[in-house]
Amino acid sequence: MNMKPGRELDALIAEKVFGLEVEWKEGFGSKEVFPVSRLTAIPEYSTDIAAAWLVVEKLKGREPSIAYEGEKYGWEVSLTINHEIFCIYGKSAPHAICLAALKAVS
Repeated sequence: MNMKPGRELDALIAEKVFGLEVEWKEGFGSKEVFPVSRLTAIPEYSTDIAAAWLVVEKLKGREPSIAYEGEKYGWEVSLTINHEIFCIYGKSAPHAICLAALKAVS
């Protein structure tokens, strides 16, 4: 999966990882559309490390490890699923965490 960091990826994480029902709402006084669940804004999982850490907590038991692999590759998250190791790369640590989480739940 090659999704870019942003609100679409955040909404997918909310749905697939956290099991939330997500809908899109227009921002107050703007044309910006953002994902919400039960009228609460979805955290910016794919761009905010604090929010991404909530995703890591959901991956417990899948042995995620996070490492910076340099400018050429960016950030790597390795995780074990059914005794198979997957390495997922992202532009940032939160991005890589979200992509790995989607792999883990698929």
